[in-house]
Amino acid sequence: MLFKRVPSGFGLAGAFFLTILVLGWGRGTALAQAPNPVQPCGTVPAPPSVFSYIENLRREGLLEPVYGTENNASVIYLPLQLHLLANNNGSGRYPLSTFATILCELNQKFRSTGIQFYWKGNPNLINNSTWYNLPNFGTVDQINTQYNVAGSINVYFLSLSAMSLCGFAYYPGTGSPSQTNRQGAIYMALACSNPGNSTLAHEMGHFLNLPHPFDQTSSNPQATWAERVTRNPNETAPRLPSNCATAGDRFCDTPADFRDARWNCPNGGGAAVDINNDAFQPLGRLYMSYANDACQDSFTVEQKATMRATVTSTGPRSYLLTPAMPAYDSTVGMPSLLEPLDSTYGWPLHYLRFRWKSVPGATAYVLRIRWLGTTVEDFWVNDTTFLYNGSGQLLSNRVYRWSVMALNPRAVCGVFAPERLLGIASNAVHVSSVEGCPGDSLGMDVLNSEFTGLRSLRLKLDFPTGMLRLTGWNSLAAQAAGLQVQAYPPVGSALYTDSLILNWTSASPVSWNAGVLMRFGLVWPSGVNGPSTGPVLGWDTLNSRCQALVGQGQVLPLLCYGGRIRNSGGCYPLSGRLIYDNSAGTPLRGTMVELRDTTLQIRAFGLTDSLGSFGWNNLGPLALLPSWTYAVPWGGVNATDALGISRAFASLVTLSPLRFKAADVNGNGAVNNTDALLVNRRSAGMVGSFAGGDWVDDNPGPWMAGVTGVPGTIRALCKGDVNGSYQPQGTP
Repeated sequence: MLFKRVPSGFGLAGAFFLTILVLGWGRGTALAQAPNPVQPCGTVPAPPSVFSYIENLRREGLLEPVYGTENNASVIYLPLQLHLLANNNGSGRYPLSTFATILCELNQKFRSTGIQFYWKGNPNLINNSTWYNLPNFGTVDQINTQYNVAGSINVYFLSLSAMSLCGFAYYPGTGSPSQTNRQGAIYMALACSNPGNSTLAHEMGHFLNLPHPFDQTSSNPQATWAERVTRNPNETAPRLPSNCATAGDRFCDTPADFRDARWNCPNGGGAAVDINNDAFQPLGRLYMSYANDACQDSFTVEQKATMRATVTSTGPRSYLLTPAMPAYDSTVGMPSLLEPLDSTYGWPLHYLRFRWKSVPGATAYVLRIRWLGTTVEDFWVNDTTFLYNGSGQLLSNRVYRWSVMALNPRAVCGVFAPERLLGIASNAVHVSSVEGCPGDSLGMDVLNSEFTGLRSLRLKLDFPTGMLRLTGWNSLAAQAAGLQVQAYPPVGSALYTDSLILNWTSASPVSWNAGVLMRFGLVWPSGVNGPSTGPVLGWDTLNSRCQALVGQGQVLPLLCYGGRIRNSGGCYPLSGRLIYDNSAGTPLRGTMVELRDTTLQIRAFGLTDSLGSFGWNNLGPLALLPSWTYAVPWGGVNATDALGISRAFASLVTLSPLRFKAADVNGNGAVNNTDALLVNRRSAGMVGSFAGGDWVDDNPGPWMAGVTGVPGTIRALCKGDVNGSYQPQGTP
């Protein structure tokens, strides 16, 4: 490869150094195939500051540390901000699903270095055809200045085919913007960013101060200043001694290299000798070499030490350490897909709703839609529901595959859930699917695709016999004014619902937009168990009950698809009763009960009833931590309680475990006269609160749903009420 210098002053006042890496297309099918093979291109050697930095590390004895791994505390986590460029119309963008895969691979490649990468913020989507097809370096500064995120490694994915490049990166201390915490970026060509490629690892090496092994050698490998093959510092004349610490890449554990073009390992690309007439034997395993991707699998010890030093508190990229990465789970599970159900068809293109279960530890999801094995659309979703409104690449009357992958900034090695089939059709009516447990109240939607020139609609929806009760409905389509719904048996009946008839008529043709036609409420009574696949709601097409009329009474071909109510799985009951620990066992009515999992996510909540009872029937098999918000104020505490605390401290009386907790009003784990003094002071109005709150109970959790007797009856006390004299809400 030939070298040429980037013109001085490019993009910034004065010269800056830009590494332009030229690599082959790598293995596998390219995401976006360049029109021509990669051509040799210009690059400049690493700037003197990089070589000085490496030489200083050697002098200070810092090139042979003990490296951390993912299994200990020495791992350094670095934030990465992803920028995905596309044409003005959004086409050509790098798939989000592939980004997760290559970030996972990047972490695997860097695992032995003790450096790991996490994504800092949601991917930044940029639609700009000029930038996407970057013809030269003239706009790189502009892109960096506008979009670089402070305190991050900014990585841009774009075409680069016009420049016949695989990628380029900035060394520390170079590039725009000039602010230290936004300096430089990495640019990646789509065609070199497939899973299995090593380009990103190579570019990241440059970003963290690693030169090419052939740096300052390839242009004239027999020059006196070129790196020599020998590692012997005591060669005798006429041979020259080793200069590995002051020539080439300055690393003595990388063999001298002269190959600045792609080559096949172990020894492809020709041969050359140095000034000592020693044959070069480059190491194709190194990510920083130009060997083909299939050869590359490692960094050397000195390379690892340099990269780690670069991102320590005194290194040139120390800004990447602040703030530290928040605590994230190292792995996340696979989502359970909810809607659309597998192999269901007739979904309206302009109101296509995807839903899946929340995965513990996940902070985002990637929804992927494929056709014939090719990703057509993928979306970054921060929730568990995504509504596709027809504004993208999906087409009507086509069957697609869809799936979801869960991830968080650290956990990027997840897998997609098994794909499901869905069909998109015109002139369709579809019932959504829901998930629940017996005893749940459920809401289901009737969805419709776009209709033009509609005059009437008559649909009959059949419910599974003896399975469900209808509680009501709401018409949500403005165009469907006058929609009539009749249930059999009627709403409010104690009998199970058999069917629902929808009628709509207009004197003049009307066009309906896609969306939710109506929403109806259902109750799945406790003790009613459906088939393993769940109760199925079906359209009755007999006697033309599923039909639409257009024009002069012409029947419109109408596709009607039913939904399903599925058991969510792991529907376990949990119930208990909350009472006050007095002689009457007063129910604590109206108390808010919240159940949180170990990540503090709320899993269930509700108010206690007149008996102090609470419960749910659809909880998962999780450890659940309760919290209470009492509807009655603190009270019932006076000097008598203070005396009781003093007597307990003097071992004159013995308190039950719960009343001991109530007596420990300062929350130090002991009961003494200090607690008695605080009770006297609060009962006299001299203090307004106790440490740790006003209430204690005898069953703080965790609880497991589905376990007999859990939680059972729970007794609570106001802090300080050691004799249980308080009568909250009155005696029943």
